[in-house]
Amino acid sequence: MTPDIAIVLGITVIGTVLFVTEWVRYDVTAIGIAAALLVSGVLDLPAALSGLSSPATVAIACMLGLSAGLAETGALRPLSEAITRLAARSRSLAVLATLLVVAVASGFVNNTAVVVLFIPVLLELAPTLDDDASRLLMPMSFVSILGGVCTLLGTSTNLVVSAVAVGEGLAPIGMFEMLPVGAVLAAVGLAYVMLGRRFLPARRGADDLAGGYAMSPYVADVEVGPGADVCGRPVEQVEAVAGVRVDALELMRDDAAVPGAPIRPGDVLRLRASPRDVARVLTDAHYTPCTPRVWSDADFEAGRDVLVEAVVAGSDIAERRLNAVDFPGRFGAVPMAVRRRGGVEHSHLADLKLHPGDSLLLKLPPDRFDGLRRAGLFVVSELGTPRWRRRRAPIAGLIMLGVVLATATGALPAAGATMVGVLAMLLCGCLSPEKLYEAIDWKIVMLLAGVIPLGVAMEQTGAARLIADGLLGLTAGLAPGLIVAAVFGLANLLTNLISNAAAAALLTPLAIQTGHALGIDPRPLVMAVAFGASLAFATPIGYQTNTLIYGPGNYRFADYLRFGGPLTALCAAAVALMVPLVWPV
Repeated sequence: MTPDIAIVLGITVIGTVLFVTEWVRYDVTAIGIAAALLVSGVLDLPAALSGLSSPATVAIACMLGLSAGLAETGALRPLSEAITRLAARSRSLAVLATLLVVAVASGFVNNTAVVVLFIPVLLELAPTLDDDASRLLMPMSFVSILGGVCTLLGTSTNLVVSAVAVGEGLAPIGMFEMLPVGAVLAAVGLAYVMLGRRFLPARRGADDLAGGYAMSPYVADVEVGPGADVCGRPVEQVEAVAGVRVDALELMRDDAAVPGAPIRPGDVLRLRASPRDVARVLTDAHYTPCTPRVWSDADFEAGRDVLVEAVVAGSDIAERRLNAVDFPGRFGAVPMAVRRRGGVEHSHLADLKLHPGDSLLLKLPPDRFDGLRRAGLFVVSELGTPRWRRRRAPIAGLIMLGVVLATATGALPAAGATMVGVLAMLLCGCLSPEKLYEAIDWKIVMLLAGVIPLGVAMEQTGAARLIADGLLGLTAGLAPGLIVAAVFGLANLLTNLISNAAAAALLTPLAIQTGHALGIDPRPLVMAVAFGASLAFATPIGYQTNTLIYGPGNYRFADYLRFGGPLTALCAAAVALMVPLVWPV
């Protein structure tokens, strides 16, 4: 083992530990990997920056821009409206049509954008279908992942694998090269979720938002008496009442909210706190309890404010404490509760660190929704639907069709086709430059900027060959299908621990070197990485669409393992059987 190999392996181990534990944000870890490879002398500057110039990085950023253009114009909106109309005729047909539309759309549009569009549609459809949204959202996420593996542009994983394969001397993945296996996987997955979704727990219920977030025990009205410690202060400045730390939500006077007014005797303070803290406030003689009530959405929607549910999806809000975000000052919003991992947090929210997939119950004016979207939140209610640029929708659809055709025919590589498509979106008014920059997930870009050079370092130093030789001892003598299944399983496991893009960038060079070491065509092993790094159903963190439905579906971590584990096994079996047939070993 040479010193350079030892350095690369050490950086790989440290990076993987940081990815899994999340002690450091994964984009920071990725930048650190590239910097360590440069400083250590393993890579020169052009190689250390190869992740930023990689066609995969460019194509992924541009695909996110194209998806934003389709979203801004509402190009997919007629499909969701047609499904809503269909629900009035046939419940089961409406569910099947929704899943089919999501699967097909995810083959050509970033599947995260498709899921963001259909979450509010399914939440609205659930009562009409006499079903629980928890039995609809996870199946939708799963079929979006399955649809994404049918084409090159369906998921960022395929683009990363293709770019790394080209760097290793292999041909790029064709636009529809993965379709024969992807279509089988999609059919298997669709049948599985249609038959098995009835066994998912019904956790969301049909309550309004206040009921769904169980607000009643944590909200109380108290009347302010003469001499109370809060008199003369605006409610926005109240952090404690009678020496008890509480959240003062509103000041009520004559049954109407009076924001900004100084508190005076006879006013009613609406407090959010634990029942124990409310009881402590009422031990002060200056405060009198009002009649207890079961709270509904209407109780919180006094004046122009509305109650909405928003999901943390982007990079601006995630990994920050709620008080650091400044919801009141930045969005005019009052955080009411936070749902995460099947539970709901009601009190002392200021110190809560937000994570992707968290759902926030917010009270704010409807005209402030755009601010939430720009900050990386999306509102899962029809009130939160953005104003579409409907007249541009056909143009956006044609541009996306042109990108697909250019990639499929080989007229342009994927990075070039998507780049031209984004430019066309901008010039035709389907997308503004500001929306483009907001749509690009810069954490993913930075992840690739660090992980792709690590793959280059593995190849240049011989570390990839060393690891491949180690894998050779485990796979020698196995049937081709079992070798493919082993590579699929390794990619799938790593994806559920870190991320699909990182797993693809790390394992593709190893798969190629393993194929060469075994004396077989490495392409089927490359495809096993592509499928394994995408088909992550067993955890909410393995794929972004699973994270996005975590809060709105009120799921628990174990729900993914119970429902997604068998589907993962079915997909592994299908990949082991089909890949050697389509790409002979």
